[in-house]
Amino acid sequence: MYNLFSRNFCRFFIGMGMSVIFSLVPDVSYAFKWPVVLDVKVELIGPEEAVYTGNWTVIEVDDSLDTDTRLKYTGIIHRHKSDTGAIEAGTMDYQTELKVNNADCPNSIVTLSCIGQKWIEKNGESGTYKVHHDSGPNGNECVAIATVNQTFGSVWDQRVYPSTGATQCIGTPPVNNFCALTQDKIEFAYGPLTVKTAAGKELTKNINVECTDDIPYVLRLRGNDKIPLDNGMHAELTTNNGEPLGETLSGQQGVNIIELTSELKGTPNRTGSFYGSGVLFVTYP
Repeated sequence: MYNLFSRNFCRFFIGMGMSVIFSLVPDVSYAFKWPVVLDVKVELIGPEEAVYTGNWTVIEVDDSLDTDTRLKYTGIIHRHKSDTGAIEAGTMDYQTELKVNNADCPNSIVTLSCIGQKWIEKNGESGTYKVHHDSGPNGNECVAIATVNQTFGSVWDQRVYPSTGATQCIGTPPVNNFCALTQDKIEFAYGPLTVKTAAGKELTKNINVECTDDIPYVLRLRGNDKIPLDNGMHAELTTNNGEPLGETLSGQQGVNIIELTSELKGTPNRTGSFYGSGVLFVTYP
């Protein structure tokens, strides 16, 4: 069984459980920790001024995404369009702002994994943030955690971060418009499964996204890009025509019906029923 619950019409809780009739050796993988933004609340101050607040947490990222950043500053930043039209990394949240020098890391190389470790040493594994936006149009910005070459005004496309579904920038809605999930609950019930039918098993349900205008939007999982299950497997979600979460969808004014497909992947580390949960929400490109 797989449940989704909405909260304030903008998020879903997802749960999954099922009966399994097999036992296999679990996969072994290695990961490092990296901070991600979980949500964004917008307070409009003026026509070209706003405050973004929300929560962040630390997730595990596959070691294959680790790299030498060659940069020193990491923080909670926002994509900012200046009055000149340049796309920049806007002001960081000053409380979590982090500077990592070569001497702080093994072999004097500032890798993403080293930055993640230093972030935890300074900020812990969860917290809140506050980012100030000004001197540019409101709406259609986004907030994320990345490494850049300076604390303000870096070229946005030159930021460095481990690119997964969970680490992408969380967008702010257009001014006075939005899209939102409208259902309180969705269940995916798989029933009994065997070794030959579990991995790759798919179920599809319809969800409704209501938009106040024609607005591009994105569906994301909060703090993850898949739904971990308590037996070592996971579920991956796709939308219409197999598009992965994180792809931009074209919202039309009114109710949009979206096909949401759950596919089971991985191998279990035990037999019996199992369960997992996550939160689906609407954001913007």
